[in-house]
Amino acid sequence: MTVNVLKLIALSCMLFDHIGSTFGAYAPSFFRYIGRISFPLYVYFIARGCQYTRNINRYMGRLLLFAFISEVPYDLARNMLAYKAGAGSLSVSFFTSTNVFFTLFLGVFCISLYQKIKTKELHILLGLFCLLNALFVADFFQVDYGIFGVLWILSVYIANTKNRQLTVIFIGILYKYLWPVFSPFAVSYYALSQYFLSGSWLRFHTLAYFLFALLALPLLYCYNGKKGHQIQWTVHNHTVSLDRWLFYGFYPVHLAILAGAGWLLIL
Repeated sequence: MTVNVLKLIALSCMLFDHIGSTFGAYAPSFFRYIGRISFPLYVYFIARGCQYTRNINRYMGRLLLFAFISEVPYDLARNMLAYKAGAGSLSVSFFTSTNVFFTLFLGVFCISLYQKIKTKELHILLGLFCLLNALFVADFFQVDYGIFGVLWILSVYIANTKNRQLTVIFIGILYKYLWPVFSPFAVSYYALSQYFLSGSWLRFHTLAYFLFALLALPLLYCYNGKKGHQIQWTVHNHTVSLDRWLFYGFYPVHLAILAGAGWLLIL
């Protein structure tokens, strides 16, 4: 599979997820499960993108630009269901529960720090200080997937080779979806065994989230390293690739459409 095919799969899974989160009980619950496939794919390709980009600062700039563009439709889509039910407002905030583009931006920012530390352009202590501040920002602004999402991106980049990166993706999925369920029982083997024998763990949506997230691994394993078909625009003998802008632009556009559809359909 090419990178563009996998990105289209990630976009499609994300769309299902956001339909499920925007419309709640009005949408099939398995839409949210399908959505778990998308973020591991984004983590992998953001990390890989940092390995091949010619200008990581421009890369960060694009991510930050779309983070700010996306926040208003993101908040409207996220709060629409509660607002229509009379349990919330349509408030927009750039300081709480911010969208995933901020997560991706901070992940790439941490990767740029790592690169500069590795090439000795930045002193290790100063680099670690900046890294800790980036993680503080992720926590303070409550970016999607939080500190974990930022460190996941950085870890996949550091892993470097495909097999190691897929291993880090797998470990991240385990940590994200199973650790919160089983960690309370880690200190007691008896409690954990009773938990399994009772079958209670089968009723957790987390199990479905985990299994669907794992589907990202065979998809990434099939990645052939090629970009695939590109959409290009030529102006005055200068060719511009539109792929990245279409993939970036899909995020705020589909959220705006979902917010509008939620306003019209949920009565």
